[in-house]
Amino acid sequence: MDNTITAVVLAGGTMDRELRTYIGKYLPSRAHIQLGNYLVIQYVLWALKRAPVDKIILVGNDFDNLTIPADSIIPDQGSLLDNIKAAQAVTDTNYTLLVTADLPYLRSCDVRDFIQGGLTLDADVCCGLVPMAICKRDHPNIKRTGVRLNVDGNVQAVTNTNLDRLCDVVPSLYKHRKNPFKLAMLFGLKTAVALLTVKLKLRSLEERASEILSVSCRGLVLDCSSLATDLDTLEHYKAMKRNPPNMDLTPYREGSRARRS
Repeated sequence: MDNTITAVVLAGGTMDRELRTYIGKYLPSRAHIQLGNYLVIQYVLWALKRAPVDKIILVGNDFDNLTIPADSIIPDQGSLLDNIKAAQAVTDTNYTLLVTADLPYLRSCDVRDFIQGGLTLDADVCCGLVPMAICKRDHPNIKRTGVRLNVDGNVQAVTNTNLDRLCDVVPSLYKHRKNPFKLAMLFGLKTAVALLTVKLKLRSLEERASEILSVSCRGLVLDCSSLATDLDTLEHYKAMKRNPPNMDLTPYREGSRARRS
């Protein structure tokens, strides 16, 4: 199978009410927030432009005048599930890279590391996982939320033949991403109990996800905070405004920093 990849940038949905009130003007999404000299979405697109992806599809509204354009733009369909399905309908590569549009610190070298590491796992679904300690080290003033495994992440890769299966669970995973217990309950009572007793292991979670979806699911742990540092709350915005991102000009370093689960 050719390793052709489409990056789908998900920029639909609405802003947190507290964040919208603080900014004081209407913005279609968090991707439209300006940090430093650019909108958040511009940082994301710039990083993906320099990463090993063949096409970039942006899903969201009011992106007509971007200085760094995507290859195509699809209007927000109203839900995360419908946005993924709309992008799938126009995707002709073998793999889809799902990326949230609220990652202003995203770096192309980190995306490359995830893609390279994910391909070696030979899995149908690969989730990028970043240790919370790495996020805290790089951005100590930005509070993160992760499952009891102490990992977080906003980038996933999936083979297009199995994207439909992923669509069945993605909305629930996203809805409960900030509530570790509810997230664990999606995988069954046994997984939730393991979470509460601090006995939950990544391999057990992979096996349970693979069983539910009937495809092979793997987690790829990387020391790449840019894959998990999203702008989600007013607290995040204030911290990022004090330390705005720079346009990613980091040259790619040979050798992946990914660690297999």
